[in-house]
Order: sequence, then structure tokens, then C-alpha cells
Amino acid sequence: YELSKFPEVLILHLKRFQFDPTYNSYKKDNSRVSIPHHLLLLLLQGNTYDLYAVVCHAGTLSGGHYYASIKSFEECQWYEFNDSMVYPKVICIHV
Repeated sequence: YELSKFPEVLILHLKRFQFDPTYNSYKKDNSRVSIPHHLLLLLLQGNTYDLYAVVCHAGTLSGGHYYASIKSFEECQWYEFNDSMVYPKVICIHV
């Protein structure tokens, strides 16, 4: 694929499962993922994207629950949205 214009909002989907030949089935990868708050894509003409939301899945490949962490631009505070519950979220920033 070739992009002629870069999107205003970049959405990335991480493949978090892999085939396990021992069990002849797919297994979910529950390892931690470090996500940068600023993503500089040099190969894409130096475009910069700022992280403002992450959707997470808790559960297995056959079932589970989704929740989201979203950054408020007005307060620069992160919140977790889990069904009808919304509460402040502490985000670890590694420099």
C-alpha cells in the first residue's frame, strides 16, 4: 500500500494473538505493551501523532470485555471508561 496523504487520526490495531502448534489453537498474548505518547513517523514524511486513546480487551480469544482509556485535552488527565463507570487513570510515562 502507498499513502499519498496521511490521515488526521491514525488508528493502529495490534495483533495480540499467535498460533500455538502444541495445542493447535490460537493463544492470546497478555504481555505488557509500551506505547509512546508521541509517535514520530519519519518514513511518513515526519508526521507526528499524539496518543489520546487506547482500547483494551480483558478476557480470552473466545470472550471478554472491552474498556478504554481516554485523555481529556482540557485537563491533560487520563480517564478509564468501563461500561457506566468513569474514573481517573494514572498513566506511566517513561522517558
